[in-house]
Amino acid sequence: MPLQPGPVSPKHIAFNQPQPIILPKSQEDEQKEQAEITFRKTLNGHYRHGKSGYERVGALFLTWEEDDMQCKATEVDALRALLAEGFQYETDYYEIPSSRWETGLFSKVAEFLHKYDDPQCLAIIYYGGHGYSGKDTGHFKWAA
Repeated sequence: MPLQPGPVSPKHIAFNQPQPIILPKSQEDEQKEQAEITFRKTLNGHYRHGKSGYERVGALFLTWEEDDMQCKATEVDALRALLAEGFQYETDYYEIPSSRWETGLFSKVAEFLHKYDDPQCLAIIYYGGHGYSGKDTGHFKWAA
């Protein structure tokens, strides 16, 4: 007995549809994706349903007054908004002055750390600017 063709369904003719072209991810996209995964894993256990495992979380963002890299406009403003609006973290911004920067910076950082100096608090400091490894000590150094 010969086989009779059955009804044709969309499932059977899908091979005639154009298939989407999937381009490989760029290295930058891969790095962003991995950073997001790591960030989310880090927050697991500390941030669920809009509540963190900390009583208070604060982030201090630092850039130079003479910001030749445009860090504030290209990265700091967006990250600050994400932490403030997306995670309800307290955020603060300090523009490191070109003159008397040591006392201004140390004072601001000390004030910020004092505010979050408790095991139930998390203090995040984000620096946007140049840096290098010091030749004398090998320690990381910030630069304008």
